[in-house]
Amino acid sequence: MPPASNPVPAITSLSDLWHQHPNRPIAIEAGKRWSLADLRHRVELWFEALEGAPHGSRWVLYNPDPFEFSAQMLALWSRGLVACLPGDNLPGTQSELTGYAEGALGQWSNALELNAQAARPDNANTALPALDPDALAVEVFTSGSTGAPSIVPKHLRQLIAEMHTLETLFPVTGQPVVLSTVSHQHIYGFLFRILRPLCNGSLFERRLCHFMEDLLQLAGQYHDVILVSSPTHLKRLPDTAAWQGTHGRWQWAFSSAGPLAPEDSLRAQALLGTAIREIYGSSETGGIAWRVQAPDHSACWTPSPGMIFREGADGSTELRSPHLPSDDWMRLDDTLEWQAGSQFRLLGRTDRIVKVEGKRVAIAAMEQHLKARPEIAEARIVLLSGQRDALAAAVELTPDGQRQMATGGRRPLTQAFRAALAEHYEPVVLPRRWHLCESLPYDPQGKLPLVALQGLFTENSAIESPPEKPDQPVVHSNDHEGDQIRLDLHVPGNLIYFDGHFEQYPVLPGVVQVHWAQQFASRHFDVPGRFTSLEVIKFQQVILPDARLTLLLTYHREKGKVSFQYEAGNQRYSSGRICFASE
Repeated sequence: MPPASNPVPAITSLSDLWHQHPNRPIAIEAGKRWSLADLRHRVELWFEALEGAPHGSRWVLYNPDPFEFSAQMLALWSRGLVACLPGDNLPGTQSELTGYAEGALGQWSNALELNAQAARPDNANTALPALDPDALAVEVFTSGSTGAPSIVPKHLRQLIAEMHTLETLFPVTGQPVVLSTVSHQHIYGFLFRILRPLCNGSLFERRLCHFMEDLLQLAGQYHDVILVSSPTHLKRLPDTAAWQGTHGRWQWAFSSAGPLAPEDSLRAQALLGTAIREIYGSSETGGIAWRVQAPDHSACWTPSPGMIFREGADGSTELRSPHLPSDDWMRLDDTLEWQAGSQFRLLGRTDRIVKVEGKRVAIAAMEQHLKARPEIAEARIVLLSGQRDALAAAVELTPDGQRQMATGGRRPLTQAFRAALAEHYEPVVLPRRWHLCESLPYDPQGKLPLVALQGLFTENSAIESPPEKPDQPVVHSNDHEGDQIRLDLHVPGNLIYFDGHFEQYPVLPGVVQVHWAQQFASRHFDVPGRFTSLEVIKFQQVILPDARLTLLLTYHREKGKVSFQYEAGNQRYSSGRICFASE
């Protein structure tokens, strides 16, 4: 084990926020800024609305808008109330939390709303009490190992200690804008998208970057930005020269919610022109370590300041940290292998909680939801590793389930099972492969070996592995004349860019459309130089799987620009100009 790091001194209060200049910008969207005074005004409104709430009571807080979320959070803390942060507001999640909290704020059933007093003058003042650093501030709901959500409590002192650690490691200068592809309803987004900007003077962009073209567009609007992202998004950055326009703008770029594959990390760093700093930790531990991957050495993690490790009696790794609720040792669910220089490598999890697309999933809980179905006698979930990790479900049917499959086939059943799980899980983590049978492969001891379960989903089994997904359109014809070309394209329904974009309503990302236009322009025109920028970009209609399109490219040779237009008949989908500069 490595030597102990120097402990991080704790900051005692977040109340200093109100001592800063009221005109300090907090949030930004489409050129409009919101100041600290604007935030305080909203905090005071919610503080008054919460009058009479029992001290120390729990309130569900689910609000996608980070500005309003911050106001509601600070109002809860000022009243001495606990903010309970669910990861989603799906019907199943709301049902599971019924009766747990005193009330709810944001997008939740029967959430508290502001009354007529919300229209009072901006210059009205409400005295906000100092925040108690020892108070329970938030409860983060994560996937448990038994079926019920796991509740992770965080006191304000823990959160402030983690802010101090992050500022020691990754200090912020000036007033950069935080761009995020991850939700603040989870601990990583909560810390990096909400608390850090409030504490260090940066601004958060109110819009979440759901698509990579959102990130590209917003990064082009600001000269100083911080990226808060995840492996799910970074590994899908399209290979387009448009990212060169963002080089030099990233003050920091972070990734968490799961380790980045080495090839994905190096590729993302090359595209963005900046180092990707990965943060390792969990909802329970907070940030434990960080790393930047490079091609010339192994991807080892460096412990954050204040982290102390030891080997437990059972051979596991135990942690003591200022980010924990006490000085007690906590057992880690990951196996660590220590290297020279007090760094370590991750060898995998020791429990039945896995991460799919950066999201934590309790396998046991998902199995319990499946077994609640009358058609299912037993269910087992396994993680299949490959180019893209995914869950697979092996299901032993009841006699009724077997009759339904015999008469209607397996597809209606798997659709029903997926729909049942969709009440509790986001689409990206649902099982992608299913095996329905009369009996699971029990061994002579009555157990289900993992190897046997995984064998149900090999290439030699009844269920075949999915084919490799294309990343290019099919060109049926092209009409090239001078500096103009017209291409007839088919967008394959199994295109890789449709994965997770979104599963229930897949659309072709705009940045991919630009990338294709640039590819075809370079292929058919003698375009000199390198990409510099985009002009007059318009995305007018979404492009769906299996679309038949015409791509019209025109090379404006004297200006070094290529205009593009995707259309079908009289319908225009997108258009714009790609600008090049001579080398």
